[in-house]
Amino acid sequence: MAGPGFIHLVRNTKPYTLWVLAMMLAAYLLNQLDRYTYSIVAKPVSQDLMFGDQACLASSNGSNFTNKMCANALKTKPQDPMMKNNTDQQYCNNLTMVVINGTSQYPYDSEPCQWNYNGQGSQYQILAGTFFILIYTFAGIPLGFLADSVNRKVMLAIALLFWSVMTVLTGFAQEYWHLVLLRLGLGL
Repeated sequence: MAGPGFIHLVRNTKPYTLWVLAMMLAAYLLNQLDRYTYSIVAKPVSQDLMFGDQACLASSNGSNFTNKMCANALKTKPQDPMMKNNTDQQYCNNLTMVVINGTSQYPYDSEPCQWNYNGQGSQYQILAGTFFILIYTFAGIPLGFLADSVNRKVMLAIALLFWSVMTVLTGFAQEYWHLVLLRLGLGL
């Protein structure tokens, strides 16, 4: 007599099989988390490693008002003839200066807007998309053939160790190209 599908399957399965399934599920979930973490930390990473596009950004201690002001600064840049020679970077940096006693000063403790890397652009797209997806997609084919000819437990252990090392080393990247190579390694 067959019972409901899932309950019957769990009751008739050896505990070791369920443990292996749970470990594989945990590894898969961590793998997915690792892949999407970069999109969350792209802005601070691009600022540390200095890559990608630059924009007028609110400084870390900015209020909601300054966040909006900085984000919209270049969209609302006046067409004032006095400002026409200013670059976007100069306009952003001078955005909230006021003249007090003949000198330009910030009315706050620090600059509310800063010209910095925003974690977007073609270099971000290379890291998050092109190289990673190409390696991830095409490496699966030879690794699938390899899995048919070697001990799968050993292969999974080596793959998990390699992925863990690549993930840890990503945190120590000092240059953009380091990050590109490590993301390629994560794609394997």
